[in-house]
Amino acid sequence: MKKRPFEKDIYTWVDKMKGESDDKLEEEAWESEQEKSDPPFYSVYSDEEIESMRKDVEEQMDYYHAHKYDEGKTDWGLIPEVCFRELNKVDTKYFWAKAYVDICKASELSFVRILAGVRKVLEGGALDYGRESWKTIPDAQQRFFAAFNRHMCDDDGIALKEGHRDSKSGLPSIHHALANVLFLLWFEIQESK
Repeated sequence: MKKRPFEKDIYTWVDKMKGESDDKLEEEAWESEQEKSDPPFYSVYSDEEIESMRKDVEEQMDYYHAHKYDEGKTDWGLIPEVCFRELNKVDTKYFWAKAYVDICKASELSFVRILAGVRKVLEGGALDYGRESWKTIPDAQQRFFAAFNRHMCDDDGIALKEGHRDSKSGLPSIHHALANVLFLLWFEIQESK
């Protein structure tokens, strides 16, 4: 027997009086509708299809998360950012930052071109010894100071001619010298903290 709208309202009112809420009534109505509808999602698709769809959704969601693809790109991150900032200050307080800038000025190459050469030296070092392994060397400052001088002058203390190249890497000696200056600057900055 089908209830008329009037009767439905009365039954709803009676149910409320019994303490049953609208939420429960709505839930029961929803459940009865579900029973009449198509079978649930998981029974329509195979496990493989569900897994494939799940992966597709994860990939689409992953697209919206931050990404930075550095593979195959020039690795400027080898140059310590704190050193780069200090080299670009006009009034730096650090000795090794001033030395770096003075050496660049004495060279005929631009600051950026020299920095690119230093980056190549650091790439070679990262391949040979590991990325940033220079930070953990014992007596690092003394050793980098000695290496700086070796790349600036010969055994007799005579300055190397511009264009002189390192025998191992084939890169200009000035780039090797300035890589050591960067290391010394980094340690100088760490000591001041």
